[in-house]
Amino acid sequence: MRGAPPRSSIRPGSVVNAHATEMQPLAAPRTGPVGRAVRLLLAVGFAYGLATLVDQGGPSSVRDPETLTDAPFVVLTIAMVVVYAVLVTELAKLVGAEAVASTVRAVALSILAAGATVAAVVGELRSGAVWGPPLSDLVWALDVAMLLQTIVALLLAVVLGTRGCEIGVWADIAARRRGSEAPPPLCIIGLHHLDEWELRRRRRA
Repeated sequence: MRGAPPRSSIRPGSVVNAHATEMQPLAAPRTGPVGRAVRLLLAVGFAYGLATLVDQGGPSSVRDPETLTDAPFVVLTIAMVVVYAVLVTELAKLVGAEAVASTVRAVALSILAAGATVAAVVGELRSGAVWGPPLSDLVWALDVAMLLQTIVALLLAVVLGTRGCEIGVWADIAARRRGSEAPPPLCIIGLHHLDEWELRRRRRA
């Protein structure tokens, strides 16, 4: 009597399990309602800052040398330079390794510094003042561009539930298209701590 044919070593559910494992990165924890609400409030705050820069005469609103004594403007500009550096780094990671991203960041900051230096020299030669066009216009344009990027990234992070720094939303979108997971970058204002707290709270519930 012939023995029963050997059973297949592949169990019926293994294909489904393999598919689930492959898709697991897409099921990574997302931000909860608290994290999304905080990001939405931040987007509103940055939008107010952007409107202030744009509505008060555009680039001409920051050409007065007294602007350099305006603490909110100085703090905003420093923050936007940091955002610029982090953004360049995260975008570079999409096409290269960490070492490549570090090199790209250094080059991008060097280009920004060189541009500011040239603008300052031109202003000194043309009008006898370092602060003023074109340097003040360059700083205004950087602030506006980074504020706009931050607002869009925050709104996308609210919709997609991206954890960590809002700049990571661009890497998150690219990772979703590849079917993988992008590690959230650290956030200078602590959004990653908020996300970790909310995730622990959800898991205990």
